[in-house]
Amino acid sequence: MKSPVRNKVKGHRPGIVPAKRAVLNFLLCMVCFSALVPTVGAQESQHQKVRIPVGAVTREFTLYVPAQLPANAPLLLSFAGMNQTDDFQADQAKYWMVADTAKFIVVYPRAVNPNASWDMTGPSDLEFTSAIIDTIYSRYAIDKTRVYASGFSWGANFCYRIANSMADKIAAIAPTMGHSWGPNPNVAASSRPMPVLQVMGTVDDVFKLENVQPVLDKWIAHNGCNTRARTTEPYPASRSSSQAVKKLWINTTTKVEVVLLTTPKGHWHSNDPAHIMVNQEVWDFCKRYSTAGLIVSSVDAVEQPGCPVISRELFNLSGVRLNVPADDSTPAVYIVRDRLSDGSIKSYKMIANN
Repeated sequence: MKSPVRNKVKGHRPGIVPAKRAVLNFLLCMVCFSALVPTVGAQESQHQKVRIPVGAVTREFTLYVPAQLPANAPLLLSFAGMNQTDDFQADQAKYWMVADTAKFIVVYPRAVNPNASWDMTGPSDLEFTSAIIDTIYSRYAIDKTRVYASGFSWGANFCYRIANSMADKIAAIAPTMGHSWGPNPNVAASSRPMPVLQVMGTVDDVFKLENVQPVLDKWIAHNGCNTRARTTEPYPASRSSSQAVKKLWINTTTKVEVVLLTTPKGHWHSNDPAHIMVNQEVWDFCKRYSTAGLIVSSVDAVEQPGCPVISRELFNLSGVRLNVPADDSTPAVYIVRDRLSDGSIKSYKMIANN
């Protein structure tokens, strides 16, 4: 396997074509908006830089807190890849797009030395992670049983170390475009069954898809899951053009799952409504678990039409939130993001022709 020395950023953003007001308004009238969308730029103002003491050093992270945060909100930690900063991770992962409606806090930790990234052998970054959780709890009274870890590339690798070392504090992990590798041994040794969502790109040439199954096999066995996967292709099943595939292994008693989601992408935190939105998939998986086990069963809102939409937001393809009502400046291709009554977040692409 090629050493993941440097994360390669691939992909592009499609161009945006202006839409005629009449056509777009007609399409928007076909759906029911239960809440107005906040103004463009609101999300940027809610990202904060925070410094905290960890032993003899001061560490830093980027914090995102959605407006009107309820009591006992969950926390998601999102670890950057090698050679990448917390700011870069916040920009590519865009968890605010989900957190605003699902109401959870997001923290993007910053490595002491981004070139070395996360410490896979010593205690420094485990202590940092623990200090972050305690800090956010002291400030926002989060639900400490619902803290989740995700990460990109080397940050995904670090998620597996967290799972093995901090299962008392981390309810589920969702590594993206990276897996247990190198100085982080491929072992499943968490103190309790650990739900795992692994997202991989089929053409990733840094962390290759062919190397991930041996990692997952360890966690499938550790969690007592069935060894035969349930496969959904395409995923989601309602999106016939999607090239994403979902494989799920489940412990039918505890309902703890190991899931592999593959998307036709390279080494990038992909949010593409034509296939899957990684940010919403991570949340929809993690939110179902606490450190005590399963909270709610898996729900596919598209396949369960009885689950109503309770709020809706629009974004352009760069992830910028759009105002409502729409006008001539609203793009012809945009993302609709729905929050459902079970807390799930579902996205799809809307196209208005000139």
